[in-house]
Amino acid sequence: MQDFAGRVAVITGAGSGAGRAIALALAREGAHGVVVADIDEAAARETASLVRLAGPHALVVHADVADRDSMDDLATRAYREYGEVHLLFPNAGVAKPSPLVDAERADWDWVFAVNLHGVVNTVQAFVPRMLAQERDAHIVVTASMSGVLVRRNRNGVYTAVKHAVVAYSNVLRDELEPEGVAVSCWCPGGMATRIGDAARVRQDEYGGPLTATSNFAGDWEPADAVMPRLLQGVRENRRYIFTHPETRPALERYYAEMFQDFDAGDRTAGEIG
Repeated sequence: MQDFAGRVAVITGAGSGAGRAIALALAREGAHGVVVADIDEAAARETASLVRLAGPHALVVHADVADRDSMDDLATRAYREYGEVHLLFPNAGVAKPSPLVDAERADWDWVFAVNLHGVVNTVQAFVPRMLAQERDAHIVVTASMSGVLVRRNRNGVYTAVKHAVVAYSNVLRDELEPEGVAVSCWCPGGMATRIGDAARVRQDEYGGPLTATSNFAGDWEPADAVMPRLLQGVRENRRYIFTHPETRPALERYYAEMFQDFDAGDRTAGEIG
């Protein structure tokens, strides 16, 4: 997909952070319509107002990605409004820091429900409709660098889930490519977003809202700064979209260590059979 002008995009988690940045980047590219979906409806309305200022039509939908019915409703409303959806960004994400052995069941359930099941629910709601429409479609799943390497941090639950998201995205790409639907896995590094206080809207079934609890913090560039890199990855239909080149050394060290262990296994197999 080389041109985003005239296209319709659906973005979950679009009320702030990366989701808002994606919405505004597509608006500047001349998108026809942007569906702004978020569990925080007030934040979604703010994003939609900014999108409209840039020109496109914007539809606000209160959506909980962890709820399959909510995603079905999102797809129904998007297709009722626009007839087709060309770009789908399953982007909503949350985190709650904790050593793995201390993480509560509610933490695991919440992070899995939003970050992994939310992607699955979104894809399953939209793909049948995408396959039936006339124009091409592209799904861009927001994963993380934490999905392709393991860093020493206190976000083990998040890291485990993002690894699953990366695997899901890769299999999905191979399944849907013959059907004409492209899939890319976006693995961003650190960005200045609101994921650190995502628990402010944590659903009641996972313990209800909390004050800021995440250690996702740092001297990071705003999400909108990397949007040209993200959209170029979509244009090139990349399997992985890497937008933070400064993370490459860490990735290289991680896989170098993995291949050292593989070499050890290879040596052992040769020595003892």
